[in-house]
Amino acid sequence: MEDDLISQSKPSHYNFRPLMKSDQPVVRSLFLECFPLNYPDSLYTDIVSGKYYSLAALDGEVIVGMIIAEIREYSRLESEDYGFLSNSHYYDDTLYILNLLVTATHRGKGIATSLLQKLYTDFNASKHAKCKAIYLHVLTNNNPAIAFYHKFNFTRYTRIHDFYMVKNKP
Repeated sequence: MEDDLISQSKPSHYNFRPLMKSDQPVVRSLFLECFPLNYPDSLYTDIVSGKYYSLAALDGEVIVGMIIAEIREYSRLESEDYGFLSNSHYYDDTLYILNLLVTATHRGKGIATSLLQKLYTDFNASKHAKCKAIYLHVLTNNNPAIAFYHKFNFTRYTRIHDFYMVKNKP
């Protein structure tokens, strides 16, 4: 089912590449467009410096989407994230999607689906192919994102109150 959904929509004229240090202003701008959250500037530096897995979708030379992820050992998860795997997976790795974003003008064109597919492909081919879970956090009022992830069989584990600060308020 998951593979069928992923293969249904492949944008043919978009290119994909890892983010580079020179992309930092664009990364910051795209975050500001897509998220009502205040991120520290250090995050943008970390994203483009290779601390995280990153992949950009380009329309010509313009970045129109990106996915940011990292491997997290289950034993080192944040306290609010424990519990979605049983304790028997204490030593297993998990894949955390920090962000998946597409500009408003390019949504609905299969870019997010392609980015997610490429993430799956890259991690299945890597030494982390045995990750026991993929997880993420979504604002509770971001219904399009919630619907998107449901198409790929993501399920809501819990609601974490005051997890995000929107306009400096929980």
